[in-house]
Amino acid sequence: MLQASRNEIILRELRAGKPLKVAELSVRLGVSVDTVRRDLKALDAAGQLKYVRGGACLPDTMLAFSSFSGREIDHADLKRAAAAKAARQCTSSSAPRYCAR
Repeated sequence: MLQASRNEIILRELRAGKPLKVAELSVRLGVSVDTVRRDLKALDAAGQLKYVRGGACLPDTMLAFSSFSGREIDHADLKRAAAAKAARQCTSSSAPRYCAR
């Protein structure tokens, strides 16, 4: 597996809130523990994660966006527009249990 693919998997799992351990990543990615450590150190140097003994976590600057309360402000204008469009689709007979009255 190429480093770019490994990095993508590592970052995706971190953003999903999964704890990452070097030994588990080694098995999951099919590479040596040393390769995982090098990958984590490179991502740490790039500021994309925080390399800690035995694994990795999100850096403090990204922690706010790993939870719902942090993500709810992302693209708020687009989310409001989608909600407004959905609300216009609701009628009293179409889906009463889902549409506010």
